[in-house]
Amino acid sequence: MQRLAGNTAVTRLLAGRQTWPEAPRAERVHGHLGAVTIQRAGGGAPTTATTTATAAKAERTPEQIERLIADILRVIVEMEVGGEDKPVTESSYDTSSGARASYRSRVQATLVWTLDLLGRHKELRDKFGLTTDELAAAKECAAAVKAVWQAVMALPAGTTLDQAKADRIVSANLSKTGLDDADLERMRKFGVWRSEVIAGLPERPKHIAKLNKLSAEELAAQATPKELKKALAPANKRALAEWRKEKAKDKKKKPPPAATVADLTDQERQGLAAVVGDRQVVDRLVKAGSGAGIGIGERSAARYIAEQKKVMDTKRGKPHWGEDQAAWLRYAVEKSLPQVGAKVKQAAEDDEGMTLGRTNVKDRVAALIGNKSNKALDDEQLAWKAFKAHNADEKYADKALPKFKAIHVVEPAPKAQ
Repeated sequence: MQRLAGNTAVTRLLAGRQTWPEAPRAERVHGHLGAVTIQRAGGGAPTTATTTATAAKAERTPEQIERLIADILRVIVEMEVGGEDKPVTESSYDTSSGARASYRSRVQATLVWTLDLLGRHKELRDKFGLTTDELAAAKECAAAVKAVWQAVMALPAGTTLDQAKADRIVSANLSKTGLDDADLERMRKFGVWRSEVIAGLPERPKHIAKLNKLSAEELAAQATPKELKKALAPANKRALAEWRKEKAKDKKKKPPPAATVADLTDQERQGLAAVVGDRQVVDRLVKAGSGAGIGIGERSAARYIAEQKKVMDTKRGKPHWGEDQAAWLRYAVEKSLPQVGAKVKQAAEDDEGMTLGRTNVKDRVAALIGNKSNKALDDEQLAWKAFKAHNADEKYADKALPKFKAIHVVEPAPKAQ
């Protein structure tokens, strides 16, 4: 990116709503980049600088710091909502509270994240008319809801509403939340379904083993047309290759008929059983969630399950059940403290979330630069740490870094004296 274009982007970003110049970037898949391999030293931030990075061990100029902040924020917006040109929406997950975990914000601000920023910045509290007492009340409510939610999620199977209310942690905190019996019942049912998912997904191998004992015809009857077509593709390919060989000798040789499950190898048949079995277990759990009467649609139920399944299968990342907890915190504050909730919402959504977004990134970058242990880090390494701090996930930072590299071009910092 040319320096002039970069300076223009920085000016627009720090002054208010952004109008960013286009920059080359990798192809996005489902809103994110694919897997990225990055060299590390003992894990964590990338250790190798590139020509786009500010020289390590040198003081950054104010202009370079502003550009670093602008580009980090730009990438966060890209990661969260797909870019500045995308519509601003709340979190897409359905929750048992009926609210959404994040506000209509380009940085997907949540209640806790917003309260934290407001607590650290008097100028923001003044701008949105929020007193320290109101902030303290919102934090107390949120802390109580968090305690209740976590306690309800830990209740054993078969726990009734009355038993849930009698739980030591629930009873100690419920009055501080403003939640009523209907609210707690929806939360309890969500916990029941969550436990069912966590217990049900490990049953996939047993179910797949049962499918492997079926005849080929019985297995095929349980597969969807799409699953069957994909499973039969190698057999069709083999038959076509053989036909071409024979046709070279016999021009009248007719094309082979479509393959059937009888043509699958043992490995291919086992693969089909695995796909069918996995889908059947997940479908049952999806229907359990969408049919629980807690406002969770099939699409959101499938997403909750997919993230839990990914964690179980890869031993990486975190499931997304926290979306429900975050939504309950917002719901409770807006229900029990409506005026305070309205002010917090206004702050979170101001300038499509960028008022708080800019402040947060400035805080993070200032803290990273001010940390003596980060003195030798270049811009890419600092950006990686900022991305990880934003999402608390190294995988998120790994996906964000290539986007940062594609847009972040700076002049080398002056050499340290």
